[in-house]
Amino acid sequence: MECAGNDSAFGGLGGTGLALRAVVWAAQQRGPAGCVFSVSRAGVIWYGADTMKIIAAVIFALVLSGMLNHAVAAEKLQHVVCFKFKDTATPQDIQKVEKAFAALKGKIPQVAGLEWGTNVSKENKDKGFTHCFIVTFKSEADRDTYIEAPAHKEFVKLVGPAVADVFVIDFWLKN
Repeated sequence: MECAGNDSAFGGLGGTGLALRAVVWAAQQRGPAGCVFSVSRAGVIWYGADTMKIIAAVIFALVLSGMLNHAVAAEKLQHVVCFKFKDTATPQDIQKVEKAFAALKGKIPQVAGLEWGTNVSKENKDKGFTHCFIVTFKSEADRDTYIEAPAHKEFVKLVGPAVADVFVIDFWLKN
């Protein structure tokens, strides 16, 4: 069966303010048997039922994906740690800290993710902090376990001689 297009009712329709009227009008229309429609600025386009099922499935998958991504993001506790190294810290000392921090992900199972990098800002507002580590947890209890873990305590002892200052902030990720 072939579904013919029908855009005669949309002559001159434009602007987002009229979009709602267009949807209401289109919902009241009846197309050829077995056909469904979509609304665009150009008018109403009639689709066969099989085509519309595919379109509906794609839209549903996109909406569900967005909902899942939002739910996952809301469950992430970010633990941000920034270091300012002492003037006496050698490149080898700094590299030792970098490797030791990155290794915590493999030593403490509560760590859901770990990312890090060095400052590349051109704003000159870093106050001497050069390194930023972002540790992801699924709960505050996981973060608390991480802080008390023997591997974390060993790490703190390791960085002590090389670090002049540390800045830590935790937050729940929001969209």
